[in-house]
Amino acid sequence: MRPWVSILMTRYNETLRNLGIVAHVDAGKTTLSERILFYAGQIHRIGEVHEGRATLDHQAVEKAHGITVSAASARLDWGEVSINLVDTPGHVDFTIEVERSLRVLDGAILVLCGIAGVQPQTRTVVRQMRRHQLPFIAFINKMDRPGADASRVAAQLRKELGQSAALITVPWFEDETLGGILDVVTAELIRFEGDHGERLSRQPANTAQKPLVERARAELYECLAEVDEEIAQRFLEEAPFDTETIRTSIRRMTLARRFLPVLAGSAYRNIGVQPLLDAVGAFLPNPFQRQDSTPGGEDAPNEPTVAFVFHAEPTPHGAVAHVRLYRGAMKRGDALLTQSGQRVRVGRLLRRTAATAIAVDAAHAGDIVAMFGVDVPLGTTLSTRGTANLGGITIPEPVMGAALAVLDQTDHERLGEALRRFTVRDPSLRISHDPQTGELVLMGMGELHLEITLERLYDECGIRVAMGAPKVAYRETIGCEVTFDWLHKKQDGGRGQYARVVGRIEPTVESFVFDPQVRGGTIATVYLSACAQGFAEGCARGPLTGSPVTGVRVVLEDGQMHSEDSSDVAFRIAARDALKDAIARARPHVLEPLVSVEVLAPVRAFGAVQALLARRRGIVTESLGAGDHVAVRATVPLVEMFGFVTSLRSETQGEGTFTAEPAGYAPVPRGRA
Repeated sequence: MRPWVSILMTRYNETLRNLGIVAHVDAGKTTLSERILFYAGQIHRIGEVHEGRATLDHQAVEKAHGITVSAASARLDWGEVSINLVDTPGHVDFTIEVERSLRVLDGAILVLCGIAGVQPQTRTVVRQMRRHQLPFIAFINKMDRPGADASRVAAQLRKELGQSAALITVPWFEDETLGGILDVVTAELIRFEGDHGERLSRQPANTAQKPLVERARAELYECLAEVDEEIAQRFLEEAPFDTETIRTSIRRMTLARRFLPVLAGSAYRNIGVQPLLDAVGAFLPNPFQRQDSTPGGEDAPNEPTVAFVFHAEPTPHGAVAHVRLYRGAMKRGDALLTQSGQRVRVGRLLRRTAATAIAVDAAHAGDIVAMFGVDVPLGTTLSTRGTANLGGITIPEPVMGAALAVLDQTDHERLGEALRRFTVRDPSLRISHDPQTGELVLMGMGELHLEITLERLYDECGIRVAMGAPKVAYRETIGCEVTFDWLHKKQDGGRGQYARVVGRIEPTVESFVFDPQVRGGTIATVYLSACAQGFAEGCARGPLTGSPVTGVRVVLEDGQMHSEDSSDVAFRIAARDALKDAIARARPHVLEPLVSVEVLAPVRAFGAVQALLARRRGIVTESLGAGDHVAVRATVPLVEMFGFVTSLRSETQGEGTFTAEPAGYAPVPRGRA
């Protein structure tokens, strides 16, 4: 957490945990969330994802596809701890949901598959958590499956993520069946009894189980000694470790983000979930225990209110703003100000659990609630005085687009308004018009993202839309430095237009940079913003494919004005036209989006998978064995991924699966642009 955010917080909710569940797709996040809700008494019947009955996957498209599309929250109690639980999507197309959730949470559970281990989206969400400085714990799921290996996955966490990690619970098998878990710290076997594993029994590890516990303990002590000086000293002195010392060290190092406690189990088989909840309370922070946190005061209700809008949701009944309170308190009727000075009246306050909501009288520092009737954009800071600004949220750029056409022309006007609401709710969606064809183009993070959006248009708005063939979002860039000297002069009676701009453009790793270096007042300072706007407009369409131009640094060195005919409009046009001409002379070339692909297939299909990737211009970067399967990682142009799933199933007799995540841009090979 940024120090300037942690300074804002107060100590009202010390028993609260704002917790996210993050993972690669199909690791079992929602199945785990369902068990958490059940054991905490929030639901009385476990719903399965494959049956379309999971509580937090409440949207029609989520039930139909069996995946999480939108982050869903629930409030629950576990012992003395209250938890705001957020189940986030695992598919990379919906990464904006993960990003805005992690922006306001204080800790997380990273779920991994016991067979596949660390996967592409695992690495992505870990990078996101590190960027937001979130402490987290890991849960290795699906330990009931053949080929699952908790020790191997823990080793992957250490090797591939550079994370000091060790198991604190170990799966115990009886006749190759998962029979319980071993608590490494207390050296006890935990069994899960009853129809849904709701009754726990603990007993000391027996002779057969002790060697497994001792090996895991030795690894745990060694990992803690690497990051905790107190444990290192005891380790060197060969002093005994008592349970409280180890628990305290795990908590201290987890909060400092220097150690990752790893638990194991099977959510589907109802094994290992309650110890995971215990670990949430024991090792993850309340809103005021983040590292470098300086609480803002002792009495939250008397502190000035500061809240952050991390999700804006237009609904048929009115706008809903989902907020995290960092300071003070709010209740119905309170007046707050945005950072731009807009006055906002607090209406109904709601605590959401998936599709249901419970009205609450007030919310305090650390709380996450929904404000009904508040129409403000994502990233808004609300405060008593209107002087606070907690920054924004990183929104990924879309990489794929498709033309849309309504099947019923009477829906044409409704489509525009519906898409506007969708882009407010999901800012990684963009709408534009193709200037050549006049078609409405929907841009998103991938094929699935676009398909899900169209399904939601029908489910929520009753609008049927046909989607054209998806097209990737190409970019253009320049290959060398060139100079420009452009005069815009127009005289047709009355006041004319006059502006001259002189400078150079050069390649840069950043998207666009404007560097004014004008000396001697040849261009008045008042016109520099118009020049910046014009240069930005000049990057909107490249000379080769009409795609946006990126990687350009514009240095404005000189120019000329006219005492009567110069204006903002003249300099904006001069800058725009100068840049277009310069880009055309700077060896422009086309960039195509790449994706990092991981294919999981039977070992026997290894050669076929490599050949399939090679045919699609893929560059294999790594191959890893995982039991009787092999994971092949490669970088592939996004345009080559259309129809990949069909080809993969054909080559692997239906047993191969893959995942992909954006991996930047690269020049299109000669002859393919």
